[in-house]
Amino acid sequence: MINKTEITRDIIAELDRLEEKFLDDPRRLKKRILKKQSFNLNAYKRTGLDLAIFRIVNLTNKAKLSDCLYWHIQLGIYHLQREYTVNPSLKIKLDNEVFEIKKATTKSGTSIFDWWNLLNIAIVLRNDEHKNELYKLVDNCREESIDPFWNRAIDLILMCFDKKPFATTILSDLKSIVSSGVVQFHGLEENKLIKSNDSKNIREKMWLPIMELYYLAYLRDDNGFNRLLEEFLLHKKDWILKNKEEDNSNYWVDFPLLACCSYAYDRNITIKVESDYIPSFVYQMFTKNEKI
Repeated sequence: MINKTEITRDIIAELDRLEEKFLDDPRRLKKRILKKQSFNLNAYKRTGLDLAIFRIVNLTNKAKLSDCLYWHIQLGIYHLQREYTVNPSLKIKLDNEVFEIKKATTKSGTSIFDWWNLLNIAIVLRNDEHKNELYKLVDNCREESIDPFWNRAIDLILMCFDKKPFATTILSDLKSIVSSGVVQFHGLEENKLIKSNDSKNIREKMWLPIMELYYLAYLRDDNGFNRLLEEFLLHKKDWILKNKEEDNSNYWVDFPLLACCSYAYDRNITIKVESDYIPSFVYQMFTKNEKI
């Protein structure tokens, strides 16, 4: 069992505050829409993900996750649709009420990384409707990306879900890109490709292993999957301790890895590695027989 590092924050009190905020956010958002005030759907969606994290940490396998995760992903998809719609307005549904909102005038939160983070939640939820909406938006989000790693990584994810023909060279392509150290630099006036050893090291240790795990799950390689999963989680825990991030809630639950485990679990991989970072009840929760 790979336990998470010790948390010193008052997570019970914070959970209570998040529960209150989650109940109040729909009312606040509807009010701003009706009064034609400015609002950012991305800001409201974050509450759902934060609440899911705190419920998992506090309540473990008794945690209810569907309501907060559905809120998170639905607002995230609405945000992207609002950014990319060709129409002057967009209709959205909140608590069975339909609202018409104007197309966004400025772009934010539309990177391929933002798209992937939403897809991770859709994968955990096993929600085909949300996945299909995101597949429709992937080309829009990719237009802004010239990063070779993330573009090829998304190719791998799409291959795993049969949205692209599987390429046997995909993993070697990703490893070659990471070795090159080439990353996208976001400048004030333009984006360009640069070489960065720091980014190379982060991708080599944090992101490439997740993509390799998808590849192994696709091949149904139980042993390879479990061996790499354990290595990755041990490194993650060491990194958190070394960088003193024990109280950073972003590292308490690994949703990108949970999505990968959900995919592997559905492909009949026997996941033998147990960890607080990827609670098994989460990646098993929304399967056909265990959905709650």
